[in-house]
Amino acid sequence: MKTKLTLVAALLLSSLASPCSDVVAAEKKVGFEVSAGFVVSSDYHDFLDNYYGLQDGGWGWAGIGAGVKFNVSDQVSIIPGADFMLNSVSYEGSSDSDTNFIFLPKIAARYRLEPKLPSLFVEAELNDNIPSTDLYASTFESGGIGYGGMIGYELRNGLSIQAGYKYIPVKVSVDTFFGTIKSTENMGGFVVKAGVSF
Repeated sequence: MKTKLTLVAALLLSSLASPCSDVVAAEKKVGFEVSAGFVVSSDYHDFLDNYYGLQDGGWGWAGIGAGVKFNVSDQVSIIPGADFMLNSVSYEGSSDSDTNFIFLPKIAARYRLEPKLPSLFVEAELNDNIPSTDLYASTFESGGIGYGGMIGYELRNGLSIQAGYKYIPVKVSVDTFFGTIKSTENMGGFVVKAGVSF
């Protein structure tokens, strides 16, 4: 009996000590991925500066995201999901601030350069947007389909880091003294984020 218990304990310790790559989410058929990051958007900052005399904030968006990761092969994953991006801006000569957000449904395709982790990967994304703003005399609406491209590195434990670019078209209407001005602004930009798959 003691020998059996010793054998079971040895097998258990051996399995715990095995490489993480044996059980990473990337080798499952379906997993989940969550992320957090920042979008640096100079076009969005310029829009705010032109119409609202922006003083603080407005250089981009902080965001979190989640998706379901379907691993269709050792190297290819399809990831439908959504991002939620948020910022707060204040203005010259005022202590008031406004909050703006974008809900971003998306689908991404990821290709890992190696079948086993760790590995570099490239990712392409299509997105739509549902924006909202507290900006006075201004409205935001979806400007249609956007896109993005990323390059990243995924570790054995499912952690990943990414950098790239997102185009997020948003229709903007601003009421001014001279009438309503309408345009489509890119509220995306350069992206850096970190995520984990499980």
